[in-house]
This record gives sequence, structure tokens and C-alpha cells, in this order.
Amino acid sequence: MKILKSLAYTALMILPFTSCESGIEFEEVPESVYNEVGLSSNPALVEARELMKGKVCQIYYNGQPYVDYIARKREIEVSETLTEVDDANAPEGKLYRLTIEVPAKVTYSSPNKGNIFVASKFSSDAVVPEFSDPFTDSGVSGFMSATYPTDLSRLVLLLNLADYNACSVKPQNGAPTLGEPGDYSKPQQYIVINENKRPDGSGQRKRLYELVLKIKE
Repeated sequence: MKILKSLAYTALMILPFTSCESGIEFEEVPESVYNEVGLSSNPALVEARELMKGKVCQIYYNGQPYVDYIARKREIEVSETLTEVDDANAPEGKLYRLTIEVPAKVTYSSPNKGNIFVASKFSSDAVVPEFSDPFTDSGVSGFMSATYPTDLSRLVLLLNLADYNACSVKPQNGAPTLGEPGDYSKPQQYIVINENKRPDGSGQRKRLYELVLKIKE
């Protein structure tokens, strides 16, 4: 008896929602929305990072002067070229190759002039940066800027979609997670998926992108 009462109660709860939806007219998603799988006019954002453990000195500090510091260079200026390539294994038989040229060097600077790079702390590193903008004050000396060669194997990338509300992007074939440091010294693939179903029953539209990063000559 308890089971029958529960089923009857559930049916009564569903009826109001069903009757409410019966009078609603659902508007179809425009074709321009459900077919969108493109990137914006500025298709990619590239960021370089260097983890500097105990090599950066706080100019004005209270306690331990040396800190672990993540030097970040956001939005490296790049040049981008998008080409369409025939590929039988890609959605709609097309692969979209985005070639991104990045500068050979990246310069990191103290964002608020409150930290300096101490050259002696970098001397044993595999890659020693070039220092500039010397600073000396109250017995503290170092540099305000450090320049590293660009390392394609440790970059952070984001793809700028044409419509974030309609689309999502997923890494393919072991590609790095977007927004996290990853190896872009080799081509990496991502698929953009439109989350809306097309009315002709052909399913969601998809587009495969291949990112190819190169050092600008």
C-alpha cells in the first residue's frame, strides 16, 4: 500500500508541470547559433610562466626576504594564421590548422616594483635569464626585469570561441588542458562542439582544430 501511495503522489506532482509546459511555445535556436563552431577574431591567448623558487627578493619585506615567485607574462603578442586542410578523419572532412608564431624571448618584470630578481640565485640554473633594469636601495640589489628564451614545452594557451554560450572545447589525443601549462612543441588538437542539436537531425556540429606553435624568426 505504501508503494501505491508513493506512486500516486509522484504522478500528482508531475501533472502540474506537464500541464504548465503544454501551453508554452519553444522558440527554435537560430541557424547562426547551432551552426557556430568558429573562433573569435583573436583566436588564441598565449601565456608564458617561470617558477622562480627563492630567487626573487622582496624590496620591502617583513621577515623572509626571498620568496617563491611565479613570473607571468600574459598575452604574449603573437601572429596567427588559420588554414583549412582536407582530413577524412575530422568532422565534415576538414581540419582547421591554427599556426601561432610566438616571440623568441619573453621578458618578465616586477608588476609593482616591489620585487627584484637576484642574479646570483639563478647562476646554477639550466637556463640563466638575461637581466636588465638594475636596482639598488637600502643594501638590496638586483634587477627589475629578466628575459628568458621562449619554451614551447611550457606555455599556457586558451582558445577564444566565437560563441561561449553555444560551444565548448575539448582536448583531443592527449592534448594539454587549456589554461594550464602544457607542451606545445608539437601540434596539439582540440575539438569545438556546438551544444545545440540541429533541427535536421544531423546532431551537434563539431570542428577539429590543430594548434601549431612556432618561434617567430
